[in-house]
Amino acid sequence: MEEIRGWYFPDNKGGQDEGFENQGINQFKMSPYGKLAREIIQNSYDAKIKGEDKKVKVEFKLVKMDKNRIPNLESIKESINASAEYFPESERLEKFRQVANEKFESDTIDVLKISDYNTTGLVGIEKRINSAWYGLIKSSGNSTKSGVSGGSYGSGKHAAFVFSYFRTILYGTYVEDEGYAFQGKSILCSHKKDGVVKSNIGYWGNITEDECKPIRNQETMDEFYRRNQTGTDLYIIGAKLEKEEWVENIIYSVIENFWKLIIEDKLEVSIVNDGKNINIDSKNIRALAQMGKEENAKIDEHDIFNAYKFIELNDSVEEVRYGSICNENDVELKIAKLPQYPEKKILKMRDTEMKINIFSPRKRPVNFIGILIAKGEELNKQLRESEPQTHDAWNADNIEDEEDRRKVRDTIRKLDVWINEQIDSLSYVDDIEEFDAEGLDFLNLEDDDSNGIEEMQRPFDEIVSKEEDEQEILAVQKNTNLPNGIDKTSGEDPKIGGEGEGNQDRIRDGKEKKTGNGNNTTGSGETYHEIRMKYVKTPYDSEKNIYRVIIRTIEDLENSEIHFLRCTDSGELEKINVKKAFLDGKELDVSGNTVKNINLREDEDTKIEVEFETKRKCIMEVRVYVQD
Repeated sequence: MEEIRGWYFPDNKGGQDEGFENQGINQFKMSPYGKLAREIIQNSYDAKIKGEDKKVKVEFKLVKMDKNRIPNLESIKESINASAEYFPESERLEKFRQVANEKFESDTIDVLKISDYNTTGLVGIEKRINSAWYGLIKSSGNSTKSGVSGGSYGSGKHAAFVFSYFRTILYGTYVEDEGYAFQGKSILCSHKKDGVVKSNIGYWGNITEDECKPIRNQETMDEFYRRNQTGTDLYIIGAKLEKEEWVENIIYSVIENFWKLIIEDKLEVSIVNDGKNINIDSKNIRALAQMGKEENAKIDEHDIFNAYKFIELNDSVEEVRYGSICNENDVELKIAKLPQYPEKKILKMRDTEMKINIFSPRKRPVNFIGILIAKGEELNKQLRESEPQTHDAWNADNIEDEEDRRKVRDTIRKLDVWINEQIDSLSYVDDIEEFDAEGLDFLNLEDDDSNGIEEMQRPFDEIVSKEEDEQEILAVQKNTNLPNGIDKTSGEDPKIGGEGEGNQDRIRDGKEKKTGNGNNTTGSGETYHEIRMKYVKTPYDSEKNIYRVIIRTIEDLENSEIHFLRCTDSGELEKINVKKAFLDGKELDVSGNTVKNINLREDEDTKIEVEFETKRKCIMEVRVYVQD
């Protein structure tokens, strides 16, 4: 039978219409370059040929193709226009159509070809289900992998569609004992052709009566699409790349997510653009990472590049700590205080050695850098099950089955406790200047020699907005068992200062406290509001077991109250009772966790020495309230 090749969009047959907004594609629009590199390389590494020591190689190559060398491109243009006609009210679809048509007018089309080597290829070409080929080409929302693998071919495959002006990808593979296969896939919208409503997903290949099958004879294909060694090629048609930035974004995303595999010589990545080849391998990754450090590199303009810090830790620290979560010694952690990095960061990975995320517990009294790798099979299986489709978190809420969700939640909680124990075991040496607007970090008392303290203090408006956001998030606890007398229900957005003429209202953060008995009121109806500070510091004297609380306000305050809370190991806040407090040698009025009747000045620091009933150092939060 003669082959009929072309694009095939199945009849909808009364099924649900699908518009332009595709959930699978949309979830990868945030940090698209980062997620493209993560998904493509992880799936390639998962296909590593078992039993061989050859490292996996992945190549990103931008090619300008003659339009007539792209299979039946005119048919895709017709389907895009038909989609816009079927949904005439969709402004985003109309814009997509206009841009696509502009690209169609060119004689050449940008194609990003991504190829992997020393891999198996997409095994199971002729299988209808449960194969790598099926998972990538013919299924949606379904993972064909299980166990501890990193990628999924579930939703990760949608990352590439973000980069196509035509939402069209071509796939080629060569599998040992199975041979060659080539097929295209396009994700558009429901549309009409010859009066019949068509599905939003179409395929290119050998069209039969009711389906489209892959091309198996590569000799009948343009030589650009041929392959004679095992592995997979992916072609992003109409590549949507920022010409000045895409190479740099891919380089730093690769290093950020896969530096450990590259250092261990298990992975090598190259980027080819305008005839130039940039290689990322075990020989030059450290130099490239340092270049990213010097350039203050960011991925997708906002994701911070951190890999150079973890590479330095990995190279310089030999001690590895082991924990037992599901089985004995199934998690390992390298952790140390590196003075050159005054941060609190732990890189989390599974045994795939791909970055999951970075744990940054702000409410800790010590700076540290750490690398955590889950090693055990059972632990990896549970963590893998908890990851969302983008593989960037461990969250048991992602699990459907209630019993499994409970089991994995307990595992994650146990892992978190162990991580916090390792952090707590680090001795505290404050040799880094830090600032914390909410009083969440510490200074040693020897730093408090007036001049030294003054040099470290900065106005609140100099704080990077990101740090302010992190501190605000930390202040909002998930449980509702907050300290008595503090109302955290207000949704007001606190403001510092204001614009316009006339008198300004007192600067508040919207949190209200009423004192007294019965429904938090008194006969006088005293009402207090929490006030934002320019800064709050809490140097600690370990010999005397006292804190010197240093406060600078934004305005003069009379008869204010200062409340002290401690952060527990579980991250919750609870009252910490004050034993004694002194200001300029004069003992102050205290009650529970509160120091009362304090006058604070905008133009000078107020320094209060506080002794707590609890005889140990803790993570504190300091709040200031003033009566209306």
